[in-house]
Amino acid sequence: MINRSGLKSIVIQGLFEKYDYKINFENGVKILLSENGYGKTTVLNIINSILERNVNYLADLDFKSVDLAINDKTYHISKILNKDDASMIEEYLKHLDGMYDVGFFLKEIKQRKINIKKLKYLIYNRTEQNRRIYPRRLIDYVDKINDIVADYLYKQIEKIEKINFKVLFYPTYRRVEAALEEVVDSDFFDEEHRFLTRRNLRYRNSYRRIEFGMDDVKHIIQNKLNEIKNEANELYVNMSSEIINDLIDDKVKCDKKDIDIDKVKIVIKRIGESRIKHYDKLENIINTQDKKNEFLTYYLDKLSGIYDKQKALDLRLSNFEKVCNKYLIKKQIQYDDTLLSMKVLDDEREIDFDSLSSGEKQIISIFAKVYLDMDAKCIFIIDEPELSLSVEWQRTFLQDIYESNNIELLLATTHSPFIYDNIFEDYIVDLEKYRVNNG
Repeated sequence: MINRSGLKSIVIQGLFEKYDYKINFENGVKILLSENGYGKTTVLNIINSILERNVNYLADLDFKSVDLAINDKTYHISKILNKDDASMIEEYLKHLDGMYDVGFFLKEIKQRKINIKKLKYLIYNRTEQNRRIYPRRLIDYVDKINDIVADYLYKQIEKIEKINFKVLFYPTYRRVEAALEEVVDSDFFDEEHRFLTRRNLRYRNSYRRIEFGMDDVKHIIQNKLNEIKNEANELYVNMSSEIINDLIDDKVKCDKKDIDIDKVKIVIKRIGESRIKHYDKLENIINTQDKKNEFLTYYLDKLSGIYDKQKALDLRLSNFEKVCNKYLIKKQIQYDDTLLSMKVLDDEREIDFDSLSSGEKQIISIFAKVYLDMDAKCIFIIDEPELSLSVEWQRTFLQDIYESNNIELLLATTHSPFIYDNIFEDYIVDLEKYRVNNG
């Protein structure tokens, strides 16, 4: 399992102000194992935020600096502010200090650092305790401080060479729900006390993209089905042109003795029987396998060739069907390569994708992304997948993701020994092994 993503290693200093880590990505799979509190989730968040250039989220993460090696270069990202930025933040903190005790942050900024997440929670929690406070000005100050830090980080990140692969990041449901609840209180949206700031909106938008929506899954599937149908019609038009040229050049011949009639029938259904004049007569010839007519044999061979040209795309849908059915209980996804349809059956009765269980939806959503939606290989990052998987599913889930053949680098964290009770047993590493400073 070779890592061709370009991401070579990451060195994180001052994680939670006590851990230093150096992690190498020498293989195409890396699974980090540790108990809670050692920062394995934050490590994934740092990697994803840098690769995706999400400076607002990166600003909230608690670390001192990062050195990221991509291809032959190493890039340094520091959260130690320059003097000018630190001075500006200090002025905003002094305004806040009139209404809140932000002495801790005033001391911190003297060292040219600021914990945005702690500051935001302080303002939010104190405002929650006293609903008579209208926090608009305070929020503006916090937003301005956040923007200074985010801009400072962006100036460093924009110098980093872009990875040539898309990044797919899946935090756990638990992480998503916690993040939203920490940042936004749904009861705090009335006109008098509105705490939905620009910062909160950025949080909500960034997490919305990782929700497991069946509408997205159905859209991805339908796009692939339409792609096959449209491509079949385009290939048929090209085939017709080739036939005319072959007739003119007297090249109409077919050396094949056996033509796969099933392929021919599938292609005809895909392009539509109405596209073929006298289809009923052609169908009779197909069914009786009358091959005396050299031109008809040549024509059927051309139709069969259309199926072969679509095999790769067709295989993606059939592989998606196969892998999903491993995780469905008393249900089945059925792909019809002739009618170009995909449906869910429950005891032979068709049901909607929305009728699946939440666990089934999560799995199918991820498989739809990596098996169908990815047109190029990606870096796949997932945090603690076992939290929504049965023991049986844990043993196969990451392996099935990797075997989509669309994963260049798979990064995961886990507590569960079942996640790597498979071909990945040699790629599990205790996070403690990567500590370079006991703190």
